Amino acid sequence: MTPHLFEFIFSIKRKCLSTEERIQKHFGLSHAEFHALLALKENEPIPANGFARLMGLSASRASRVLWRLVSRGFVQSSTDARDRRSVAILLTPQGTTMKENCETQMIECENRILDALKPDEVENIRQSLASLDRVL
Repeated sequence: MTPHLFEFIFSIKRKCLSTEERIQKHFGLSHAEFHALLALKENEPIPANGFARLMGLSASRASRVLWRLVSRGFVQSSTDARDRRSVAILLTPQGTTMKENCETQMIECENRILDALKPDEVENIRQSLASLDRVL
């Protein structure tokens, strides 16, 4: 019997989550910290409330994640001189380095996958994943 599409998706998801957890553990990051670092861009401050939307978190949950990132020196927050209620967050040099380290580990994982596939398979997979992402 042919496996259902969701069986493939769940299998791939489990394997990707396992790799993600290995990277998080290696760098001592929580799930939320890891995703926050990957979502933030170097030299691009964002409003704190924009961070909550970017991460898909409630304001209170986003605030806790930000507090942990600030306490670990990965991000800094500053208030807008014109509007003291407005807080912007920005990756610190330490946060940028951590983000780059995580991305390096992810690229190494991707390269292991690519090395096991033929070029035409890679293109077919890219197109199929793009289609799947679009319809989901």
